[in-house]
Amino acid sequence: MAQTRRPFIITEHELQMTH
Repeated sequence: MAQTRRPFIITEHELQMTH
């Protein structure tokens, strides 16, 4: 989990879960 890629990094996995 590298939070240096983007300012809104929440892992694409999380995105799939919440979206």
